Amino acid sequence: MAHAHRISPMSVHRILAEELKLKSWKPLKRHDLTKKNRDCRKVRAPLLLNRFKNNRHRLLVFSDEKPFCIEQASNAQNDRIRSKEKPPTDQHMISRSLHPEWVHIWACITLVARVVDSWPGLLQACIDAGGYIE
Repeated sequence: MAHAHRISPMSVHRILAEELKLKSWKPLKRHDLTKKNRDCRKVRAPLLLNRFKNNRHRLLVFSDEKPFCIEQASNAQNDRIRSKEKPPTDQHMISRSLHPEWVHIWACITLVARVVDSWPGLLQACIDAGGYIE
């Protein structure tokens, strides 16, 4: 707009904001709901609320599992050794195996911490909601 009227951008901002009292708004992105979608939501919403009456929502357990590779990561572009002479091979060699070792970490969050069935080979953590929020 400033370019079209050949004035500075700050002058345009001042005119719009201070004199005309206009504010800048970004367009909002929303999911396009059809009539069929809205009707379906009207049917499902009461069913979902019924599922959690009588404090049944307190029985929910949120959990996640993440595998981590123990093998050393390598990036030939960034991993460099600076020396005047060529270092011995054992100092700048990163070995790779066909089946590297992995560690699986599993954790859950509940309203109150309780024992969850143990899975062999997993490091586990169980956190209650109060401890998580603090």
